[in-house]
Amino acid sequence: MQRLHSRIDEPQAWWEEWCAVAERVERAGDKAAAEGRSATAGNYYLRAGNYYYTGERMVPPGEQKLGIYRKALRCYQEGLKRRNPSLEVVDVPYDGTALPAYFLKSPAARGPAPTVVLFDGSTTARR
Repeated sequence: MQRLHSRIDEPQAWWEEWCAVAERVERAGDKAAAEGRSATAGNYYLRAGNYYYTGERMVPPGEQKLGIYRKALRCYQEGLKRRNPSLEVVDVPYDGTALPAYFLKSPAARGPAPTVVLFDGSTTARR
């Protein structure tokens, strides 16, 4: 936040600073993953995804916003699959197309089980 305060008159400072932190944390996740430290890598990736997502919020629609969003999505998926090994990335058919989603199997269910589907409305890109 101190870096943002010192750049208060720079409109691009928001995404530049948040994405710079995200990149550092993402690299730490990559390093941990390469070392086989899956849980640590997952934690780093989830943090990096949140930082990218925060930076992306203030970017006007366009290629730059989409690029940052895709970095956030990559980090979230890398983090989630390491923290939740049963996670599956799936496509849910909808109105002639498909919506990307995450599916987590119940650790207790044996066979078919009730499923909850939640869409928050902020999906702006395909995988």
